Amino acid sequence: YGTIYYKDQIILPGGVPLPFSLTRAVSYVSEREESSLCEADAVAYAMRLANERLARELADAELLSRRVTGHFADGEYILVCEYTCIRNIAETAEFGIS
Repeated sequence: YGTIYYKDQIILPGGVPLPFSLTRAVSYVSEREESSLCEADAVAYAMRLANERLARELADAELLSRRVTGHFADGEYILVCEYTCIRNIAETAEFGIS
């Protein structure tokens, strides 16, 4: 599991920075599980696991897009699920203007 954070400062025309910024988090998960299954069962099992994990991940988020690809390599089935979602990660922060 890994997360990459991006922080963008909001700057008005004329170079005036606003007292807040935009933060984005990009996460990725990598799992490996071994068992002996026929190809059809391997695909079905991988899809079930991916759907269960995605349902947990999206419990407090809105799914925007999802792309699932899979292939067999060296007797293994590799499933890649990429998705984009919106999740409220806002925190209240007080600031003053003088």
